Amino acid sequence: MLTQKTGTREQWLKARLELLKAEKELTHRSDEVSRQRQELPWVPINKGYRFETNEGSASLAELFHGRSQLLVYHFMFGPSYAFRGRVGSLFLHALFGQISQGSDQLSNMNFTKFAWGFGGGLDVNVNDHLSMRPVELDYERTKIPVYGFAPGATQTVTGLRYAGGVVIKF
Repeated sequence: MLTQKTGTREQWLKARLELLKAEKELTHRSDEVSRQRQELPWVPINKGYRFETNEGSASLAELFHGRSQLLVYHFMFGPSYAFRGRVGSLFLHALFGQISQGSDQLSNMNFTKFAWGFGGGLDVNVNDHLSMRPVELDYERTKIPVYGFAPGATQTVTGLRYAGGVVIKF
């Protein structure tokens, strides 16, 4: 049985305009919180982190090559296959995509590199619409340029991710 409230077009328009006002207030508040976040003081990194690159060892500052910001965009997509049973599903997937870095506004050093990965996991069915995911493992690999060294120098970045959670099926 449908329990959704019904009304006239005028009632809907009045309620929609009130909701629009609330949405605009929320947007302005979100913009204000973002501005406050950007104004937080920076904290210097005093620990002597070292990174192994194709050109040798480098500090965190040397990886930035004198620039103040490092922006990294990462997206991946790919096929997935599940072995389904009554109790649960084993799944495997391959991931393909790119990693893109944009530097700060004062420099023009940008790059885009291909990334790949693979992984899989286990879903245990609770009912027709809910599963528990006790394990998902993913491995990703890409190369990124290292500034401050020989032109074209790159560093291979690999990552192993463990995750778990709840899967809701619609």
